[in-house]
Amino acid sequence: MDAETLLFRRRHPRPAARPSLDEAWPVHPTASWPEGLSLRREDLYEERV
Repeated sequence: MDAETLLFRRRHPRPAARPSLDEAWPVHPTASWPEGLSLRREDLYEERV
């Protein structure tokens, strides 16, 4: 019995790579952080933690 070689071919070409989110929506700095801004949990929820 002779060995057979299978050849698989794609029916459709691969789609182009998707752009990253940084390319689609680039980051644009709009302003600096306000002085004294705190995003600590204790400061956001006060004594309810």
